[in-house]
Amino acid sequence: MKLVMCVVLMIGCGSKADGSRESSETTQESVLAKLEVWKPLPDETYDKVHQMNELKAKAKAANQEPPSYTKYAYELPPTPIDTFASDVRTLAFYDLGKGKLDAKTIAVEPIKQVIDLYVKLDARSLRGLRGGTHQAFVKSLSDAERKALADELALHIKAKGFLGADQLDGDPPPMSAEAKGALAGAAPTPAATPATPDAIAWAGTYKTTEGAMTLRQQRGSSIVGGTYAKGRLACMAVFNDLDCKWTENGTGSGNATFKRDASGNFKGTWGWGKKSSGGGPWNGTLVSAGALD
Repeated sequence: MKLVMCVVLMIGCGSKADGSRESSETTQESVLAKLEVWKPLPDETYDKVHQMNELKAKAKAANQEPPSYTKYAYELPPTPIDTFASDVRTLAFYDLGKGKLDAKTIAVEPIKQVIDLYVKLDARSLRGLRGGTHQAFVKSLSDAERKALADELALHIKAKGFLGADQLDGDPPPMSAEAKGALAGAAPTPAATPATPDAIAWAGTYKTTEGAMTLRQQRGSSIVGGTYAKGRLACMAVFNDLDCKWTENGTGSGNATFKRDASGNFKGTWGWGKKSSGGGPWNGTLVSAGALD
């Protein structure tokens, strides 16, 4: 009799067979828990930032200067679930035109809309640290599981907040045309440019303060090359920034840095040698976007 009562109590109290008590969070996050063992796709933004973090750490340990592009390294979310929360926040901000989702006021509805974007958008239109991985995960779920996923993620964010560095700058843009079409039920269309932050498309022709400029870029790559009126450029694109080395025959070389706005235009500076400033402004207006190689 005592044994039967004990079993009943264990079931009613949510205890595990070994007598330990299950947390309510584990029970609530049964769908989210699948992310912890979901195999991520390789070579996504998360991996590239992680590599930059490792390079910075190794350089520091060896008392050496890290590569210049590692200045874009930042604190990553600590777990796959926190990474998903960060990506949901990014899509809500840039594609749904929401303000920064906040742990204190988080609602389920914008999370549901982002989950719909993972289902309906072309993979190349998905921003974030692990856009492809999260799309594959969401698409593997049933409709009921996706609904539960939104509820569980909201609870997780309320409890833990958004972890990792905040990469959202300024005011959110209006809802993107791709997001509008997806939420309205339109069929997904291939994105004209890769949308992962470190592979943002710079390919095109520009009118600049240093003459006409043409930039080339492979799809999904952060490496950008090009020419301008006086010489050549070799660049690394990270988010809306472009770090370049310029070379002019018979004149010399140096560095330049550009920051692009939503219209595709950029503002920047150039310098001699290892400096990317001090030489003057280097601003550009997008004339026409180019095709990715």
